[in-house]
Amino acid sequence: MLLVLALSLQSTPRARLVRHATEEVAEEKPSLSYAAKTRIDVGEITSASFVGQYELEEKEDADTSKTLLQLNDDGSLILGATNGIPFTAVQGRWEYDGDALIVELIREYETYSTSRILIGDVLELDKALPNVEGAIKLGDVGADPTTPIVVDASPEASVGFFIAVKIPTVVLEEDED
Repeated sequence: MLLVLALSLQSTPRARLVRHATEEVAEEKPSLSYAAKTRIDVGEITSASFVGQYELEEKEDADTSKTLLQLNDDGSLILGATNGIPFTAVQGRWEYDGDALIVELIREYETYSTSRILIGDVLELDKALPNVEGAIKLGDVGADPTTPIVVDASPEASVGFFIAVKIPTVVLEEDED
């Protein structure tokens, strides 16, 4: 058996290893000027920059889920399809405080409710603005929706983390006949 394997390896064509002479390696680290050429100027980030649909990935304890999230221009939100635990109802709101996106989600399940506050930093990634990532904090199920969202800044309040990737809006051109 080993003889057959050895013979088959000898008859198998192999890629030739080609080595090129290298020039002298520069002592300076390469600059990131190439990255600046691919960035776009998105202007000032405002609350209006966040309106739209997102793929929200949440990681809490050993659980990971993805959920479709719609942020509306009036500060309300809609949760859509999820691969996590199915909820029976959801309440939520969001705001941008100039530094971070803050999302409050109160999900109701068959026998219990949860409140989570997602607070995240805006990531400036080329043409995919705004993407947001940050911490998931415990919220208050009985919070007054007319008051600002209260965020516990202590690290102990974090129960997980999230990333929200904005789904680009596709504009279809109409045929001109």
